[in-house]
Amino acid sequence: MNKNTYKLGLIIAIVVLVSIAYSSYRTFKAYDKDSSWVVHTAKVKATVESLSVHPRDISNNIRNSAINRTPIDSSLVLSKSSQMKKELSLLDSLVIDNVKQTSNMLEMRRLVEQYASFSDSLVRLMNTNRGGFNYNLLRMIANEQTMLDSILNQADVLRSEENRLLDARTQERSQSRTLTPITILLLTLVALAVITFLFIITFNLADKNTRANNELKSKVDELNTEIKERTSLQELLTNILNSSLNGIMAFKAIRNEKGNIIDFQFEVVNEGAATITGVSKEKLINTTLLKEFPGNKESGLFDAYVQVVETGENYHTTNHYEYEDLDTWFDIVAVKNGDGFVVTFTDITQQKNHEQELLLNQQELESTNHNLEQFAYIASHDLQEPLRKIRTFGDRLRGRLSDKLDERGNDYLNRMQNAAERMQTLIDDLLKFSRVSSADREFAAVDLNNILSTVKTDLDYQISKSNTIIESQELPTISGDAIQLNQLFQNLISNAIKYSKPDISPKIEISVESSEECLTEGMPETDCWKIHFKDNGIGFDPQYKDQIFIIFKRLHGRTEYTGTGIGLALCEKVVTNHGGLLYAESELGKGSIFTIILPKEEL
Repeated sequence: MNKNTYKLGLIIAIVVLVSIAYSSYRTFKAYDKDSSWVVHTAKVKATVESLSVHPRDISNNIRNSAINRTPIDSSLVLSKSSQMKKELSLLDSLVIDNVKQTSNMLEMRRLVEQYASFSDSLVRLMNTNRGGFNYNLLRMIANEQTMLDSILNQADVLRSEENRLLDARTQERSQSRTLTPITILLLTLVALAVITFLFIITFNLADKNTRANNELKSKVDELNTEIKERTSLQELLTNILNSSLNGIMAFKAIRNEKGNIIDFQFEVVNEGAATITGVSKEKLINTTLLKEFPGNKESGLFDAYVQVVETGENYHTTNHYEYEDLDTWFDIVAVKNGDGFVVTFTDITQQKNHEQELLLNQQELESTNHNLEQFAYIASHDLQEPLRKIRTFGDRLRGRLSDKLDERGNDYLNRMQNAAERMQTLIDDLLKFSRVSSADREFAAVDLNNILSTVKTDLDYQISKSNTIIESQELPTISGDAIQLNQLFQNLISNAIKYSKPDISPKIEISVESSEECLTEGMPETDCWKIHFKDNGIGFDPQYKDQIFIIFKRLHGRTEYTGTGIGLALCEKVVTNHGGLLYAESELGKGSIFTIILPKEEL
């Protein structure tokens, strides 16, 4: 319930109480008035009665004198006449507020005055005759009686009117006496109801005020808590800003009359920004960007910041700032903040210098690698000729002198030929690896199904001899180098056949899947092909899954399995040349799975 309702109820209560007081006053006033009128009526009737007695006394005195033939007491007549005049005046004053009674009094006055005058003449006449009577005297006595009757009748009229007024006023007084308690009772009940209503309202308002005060106190407590939290957060934010080694600044746009941005006002500056720029926070807060660092205009940074504020697009750049005695590389990020922006910048001068050093080192390393590749190719090629002569002369010695040499001589000769053969294989593998390392990256569309078919033809003898089973899904067409991909497939299949279990036919399952989840470190952000080569061979210990791709690294002795340790290194190099990855999964005795991940490219 609101304050207006409470005010309205209070006004109603006051009106009712005033009405009770006024009604009580009016009722008691009316009762008192009615009582006064009752007394007044009684007084009027008594006066009328007294007025009617005096003429009767005079008349009786006249008749007694006439009967007894004695003189009339003149003093009595004069006294009665004087009293009649007084009572007439009294009656006039008593009925002056009643028009009808006033009219009746005029008639009464006329009759009384007429009777007084007539009776005075009659008394003088009778006293003159000294008890004697004649016709005129008798006639006058008779007229006196008639006049007396008129006065008495008029008195009855006055009394009748007063009786009527007395009845009406008595009835009004009775009604007032009856209605006054009822009215007071009803008004009192109404007042009690209103007061009760106001009490309930007051109680409810008090209760609501108490709850409101409690809620207000709770809100104030919450507000104080929030203020403390915000103060704490402000302190935390300030500490975070100041603990950052990066420079952080917040700016507010300064616009001209046309609304164009002409400068930026510093709003927030952390310790890192002051340290990097060499200007104190206090000085920066009281100035503008172009006033303190005008080089932002020439470097194009100011225009970029304007675009950030106007478009809301973030801005990121690396800038070599060479103004205001600064020669620094900055990594800069600016984001819109209201009608301004926040910029975070980092001094990357050392990083840039380091990058330059790395670039120079990389160029030197690439030159060195190129020279090494050329050397490996030339050296391998040049080693072919003397090695061929060693093998040729060894074969001639075996053909001519094998029967003349003893067992030890033949053993030396066989060892020499085996060593020359291993050297030939090593040189051939080095040449292959060298060609892969120095190959051009001018790729073309290559159907991997054709590559697999060619490899099967090239390895037909090994496949038939070992009863190898090769199962393959439909392979994709990719962008690549057909010769390198042929070497990749041939080495993986040859390895699977070489490292098969004794007395178990080798089985190679080649499967392919298209995947969107191939964002591996070093891979471009694109979809990819995953090609799996699964075999049922001897497998290897998982701890060596990375070492098997190291050139010349072997997990088995030469007497167990032939090879140079270059094959898998060459496979990894081919996959790397194609922007992909190669990894292996295996357990001892449970076969291996080699997975090739190659990015999809538009052909």
